[in-house]
Formats: sequence, C-alpha cells, structure tokens
Amino acid sequence: MMISTKVFGAALLALAGMIAQGQTIPRPAPPFSIDLVTGKKIWLTDYKGKVVVFAGVLTTCPHCQNTTRTLSMIANEYANKGVQILAGTLDTEGEIPTKAFIAQYKPTFPVGVSDNIKIMKFADWSPMQRSYVPYMFFIDKKGQIRAQYMGNDPFYKDEALNIRKMLNQLIAEGGAPPAAAAAPKKK
Repeated sequence: MMISTKVFGAALLALAGMIAQGQTIPRPAPPFSIDLVTGKKIWLTDYKGKVVVFAGVLTTCPHCQNTTRTLSMIANEYANKGVQILAGTLDTEGEIPTKAFIAQYKPTFPVGVSDNIKIMKFADWSPMQRSYVPYMFFIDKKGQIRAQYMGNDPFYKDEALNIRKMLNQLIAEGGAPPAAAAAPKKK
C-alpha cells in the first residue's frame, strides 16, 4: 500500500506535535522533590492545599535570573493567599552554582537542586524534545498540574501579569484551605 508524501508528512507533523505537547492538562502532579542546599528535601506534596508555582531554572540563564526576581516579588505579594513558590536548579554541578545563585539573587522562596531529566519527566515532556528554560508549573490546591510552560512560550512575554492571572484563577477556584503553617511537613 502506497502512502502519499503529503499524507505521510501530515502524519509526521501530527506525531511531532503529540510528542512535543505530550502532556495532559490538568493531571495529577507526580511525586517530585528538590534538594535544598541545607541538606533538606522538599516534596511538592508538602504543599497540598496551597497553590504551588514550581520553576525549573538554570543559574547562568539571564531569563531564569529575571524570572527568579519576578517570582520573589510575587511570592511576597501572595504569601498570605495560600500560594507557595519553589524552584529547582538544573545545573549539572548541583549545589555549588545553586548556593551562588541563592546568594546573588536572594529568592524569597525555597530554591533547591534538581535536574533537567527529572523535571522533563515531571512535565511529561519527551527527553528528545528541545527544551527552553525557565520551566514553570502551576499546581492547584488539589495537587493537579493546571498549566506548564517552557521558556520559549508566549506566556513569558509578560510573565508577571500572566503569573498573577493564573494565581488569581487558581486561588478563586477554592478547594482545600491553605495549610496553616508555611513550613513543609517533615518526611
């Protein structure tokens, strides 16, 4: 059976789109942790009942550095509204650049060490897919990933406004009340 070049090309494009998009939104957030430079491990599930923004950043990326500044400002604004912001660094050197990044940018939220493969799996993105940082994930109070973005997404063109819009939407939806304590549970 012969398949026309146009049909084959269209099928290939559709498949590429499925691989690139791959993820289903909303979906339950899979177990995920970051390792703080203090030696403590934070699990995203520690913040169930809160709206969580999780960012994957590369410490040497200017866009990631700007996103960290933006998220710090927003973390302060939304701290009393049941929102928790976290970030995981993607540097292969681990703790050393993460410590320097924290010292230089002074994020107002926990930043720990992660890795790109772990975050790609969390995102349900193909490891064969070209990726752009920063990554950003929005997780609702029930632990569902409601949105996720790579650094090349139009979402970042006005990221502060778009982050606030998403947070306001997720806060307004209700669900479980915010956790009483800001500190994560010990494992």
